[in-house]
Amino acid sequence: MAIALMERVGIRVRVIPKPEYSEVDGVALVPGQQAVAANWVRVPGGALWAAGSTSARGDLRTYAAAFADAQGNDVLSGAADSASRLRALSGYLGLDWDWLASRCRSLGECGVAGLVRPRSRLLTVNALDETLLFLGKLTSDQ
Repeated sequence: MAIALMERVGIRVRVIPKPEYSEVDGVALVPGQQAVAANWVRVPGGALWAAGSTSARGDLRTYAAAFADAQGNDVLSGAADSASRLRALSGYLGLDWDWLASRCRSLGECGVAGLVRPRSRLLTVNALDETLLFLGKLTSDQ
């Protein structure tokens, strides 16, 4: 769902099966300008997530090199659009695409507010419903 959410808002995701990448934080890179790194898996101190940015040239070169290597190992490479990338991801994960799209469409149409409740009253599940509908509307013929 996280990858479908990112695809829905136009963020291109890379899925790299190389084990050495499991320790690399999520990064958004504007080559030569800035990198934003985020992590919600290995966050110290019990925090929910951590994020930071850098514009240091050495860091940017390191991230650019990692991106170049990742591009050559991306499970989703060659897929031109969100539908193709999400279908490729489904195949890589061994999920039945037709079932997944149908289930997401059904959940998105009904809404998940009765199933999932954020801890904070300031949060909603609207983005989850929208992402479920987005994924559900990517038909099996795409």
